[in-house]
Amino acid sequence: MVDSFLTQKPANANFETLTESRLLRLHYKDFDYLCNHYPEFEKWLRVILSHTLRSVLERQKELSMYSAAEKLETLFKRSSHLFNLIPDKYIASYIGVDPATLSKMLNKMML
Repeated sequence: MVDSFLTQKPANANFETLTESRLLRLHYKDFDYLCNHYPEFEKWLRVILSHTLRSVLERQKELSMYSAAEKLETLFKRSSHLFNLIPDKYIASYIGVDPATLSKMLNKMML
């Protein structure tokens, strides 16, 4: 996880991919070298982290302020392709409902 990598402390969680994925690997020493020797790399990293933080804050807002229907609508607008890739039970969990409720919500959306 990114926080574990940046702080050089053990991760307290892990991720499992739901689709075939390719990941890149970078040792911290190499990362540190790039940051120290290439200011452009560090600037690029700050931009990427800023975008990531913006996305995390947006998700926090969704979790705390949006209804399940609003979460579903937002997810559908942002990433409609995921509905063909990810099982409904994971989408239901993501928006905080059970799979049967998600099915009803999707049926309403399609009307």
